[in-house]
Parts: sequence; structure tokens; C-alpha cells
Amino acid sequence: MTIVHILDNLDRGGAQTMLRMLIAGLSARGHHQHVICLNEKFNAQVVESIQQAGASVEIVGRPRLYALVGLWRIVRELRRRRPDLVHTVLPWGDLVGRTMARIAGIGPIVSTVTTRYIDKPRLQLMLDRATILWARRVVFVSAEIIPFSVAHEGVRPAQVCCIPNAIESDDCDRSEAAARLRREYGAGARTIIGMVARLHPQKAHGDLLEAFARVVSDSRDVRLWLIGDGSEQKRLAKQVRRLGLEDRVLFAGDRGDVLDWVAAMDIFAHPTYFEGLPVAVLEAMLAAKPVIATPTDGINGLITSGVHGWLVPSRDPVALAETIRHVMDHPEEAARIARAGARRVREEFGAERYVQAYEDLFKSLTAATGPR
Repeated sequence: MTIVHILDNLDRGGAQTMLRMLIAGLSARGHHQHVICLNEKFNAQVVESIQQAGASVEIVGRPRLYALVGLWRIVRELRRRRPDLVHTVLPWGDLVGRTMARIAGIGPIVSTVTTRYIDKPRLQLMLDRATILWARRVVFVSAEIIPFSVAHEGVRPAQVCCIPNAIESDDCDRSEAAARLRREYGAGARTIIGMVARLHPQKAHGDLLEAFARVVSDSRDVRLWLIGDGSEQKRLAKQVRRLGLEDRVLFAGDRGDVLDWVAAMDIFAHPTYFEGLPVAVLEAMLAAKPVIATPTDGINGLITSGVHGWLVPSRDPVALAETIRHVMDHPEEAARIARAGARRVREEFGAERYVQAYEDLFKSLTAATGPR
């Protein structure tokens, strides 16, 4: 098959990680792929990783889109390549991708929904409902987020397909890199708590900071690492100063060596408000880190509390702090549960299953369409 993927941006994130893994798997099976990125802002490492995975990459840029030149460029590229299938990812990638593929007369179209977008503007939801039926299938990364899209984005039950996010096995020895990071950024702390996520209100970093302040008040020798960047940086830095945590909280920024940082952590926290199936949590579980998260969307189906990790109520820093204390005070239990989490991810969320599911879906749709 020849497949064109259209998405919002090529920043560092879970959707981009999944796309790179899918491209690599499909390329290894002989399929030809091209990626169209709508946003002119991109991470060079992410672009390079997708190219190395086997796809060509084209950056359109918002100025061209706003001038409509970019839209015509996408239509022209689709007509030139005549792909067997168009795959769209992320909100604007879905809207623009479905519309341009429709204008170009290219199909079938598959859209992947990565989370429950409860913060979408009303206009965007209206545009979703106007274009969603152009997609032959809508893939969801977890079953828990399907009802929202059916109720608010116009998805029909017949379109629904669920392919949970997955993760590639990590066989690298990261002990040396983890030890170096602890020496450089851990300030000799006995326990390092970490979170990997863009700094966005959805991710509830503020709740984690409030919980961490309670843990620190017990005079515990702990540090908090926040990996990622985003619009909440200034507000969160102000909160850190208000709580008097400047010497205990590290804003590490956008990192290309995330797995090294995860390897250096003792506890992984993810108190998010809404999600799909977060790749960062899968990575932490695979690394056998004790994971404390909220029972929201795909996380609720991934973690059985007390078995694969710990689930705490959303928007409850007190409960989060209590669970962090419990994990710190019971290292043997924490290690046992972390190993169970790693075992579940290895057995049920492997990359091979993920790529196979997408290939089967794409083949079934193109076979039904017939030769072009």
C-alpha cells in the first residue's frame, strides 16, 4: 500500500511516538508512506526519527494554510501520489486531512482519536461532526474515550475501531545514564519523583506540586522532576516559588533522552484530568517504575490499583500525597507492583500487535475499495 499520514505537528509527544512506531512497522512490511505536517513548528529529532523509520516528510506551515495555498498544496500532493489510504491524526490533522482527501477524491480515510478532547471549542466540534462521516473508520487508542466522540464529535458506532497504544521493548542498559542524571540533578536525594508530560492544564502538574509540597513538609529527602515544556511553564514556576520548592523541583524541559530520565526516577506520577492511553505511563511501567495515576479514560483500563500501580482520585492532592508516602514507605510492595505493571505492558501492549492491527485494518479497507 501507499499511505499518506496527515497530522497537526511533529513535536515530541505520544501521538508522534505512536506514528513513528507505526511507520517503522509498516515500512518493514513493504508499505510506502508519506507524512504531511500542518504546523511549521516541529522537532528536528522527531522529523529525523520518522524519516529513518521509512517515511518522507513534508512541512506545510500555518501561514500557507491561512493563505489557502497550503490547502491546495495538500490536495495537489494527494492527487499526485494517489495513495491507497489517508490516515489522519490529532484534531486539526483530522479536520484538514479529511477535508483535503475528500476534495482530492482520495479514500478510504482513517482518523485516529488520541484522547477525550473535552476542551475542544464548540466550533471545532461542529466541524468534526461535519467531516467525520468522510472517514471510513475512526480508531480510538482506548475503549474508554469512545463514548465522548460518539456523543460530541459525531462518530457513528459503525465507524468505531479500538487499537490501544503500544510500546516497543527497551533492551538498553540505562543504569549508567540514570546514575549520571541522579548525580547531576538529584542533589543526593533519596527519592526522585518524576512526571513526563507537556506543561498543559490537562496534565494537572499543579495538583502534583501541591501533593509534593505535602510530602516535603514531612522533611523527606525527595526531589521532583518535571520533563516537558508547554504553556503552563510560567504559572507552574510561580506556584513552585509560592510553595517554597525552588530547590526541590526541576523543570527539565523538552528532552530527547526521556527513557534515561525515567530510568533515574524512583516513582512516576501522572495525575491527569483526561487522557487517551498515555505513552509516558506505558514507558514508566515497562521500566518497572511504581506508577501513581488518576483513574481517567485509558489509564483506568491499563492499571488495576494495587496490582499494576496505584490510582488516586482526580483533583485530590491530599490523596496523591498519601499514596506517594505509602509507596516511599513500602519499597518491597512498590517493587512487586512495578514488576507486575512491567509484565502486563510487555505481554499486552507490544508494538507488533499494534502494527498488525493497523495493517489488518488498512488492508481490509483498501480491499473493500478495490483497485484504483
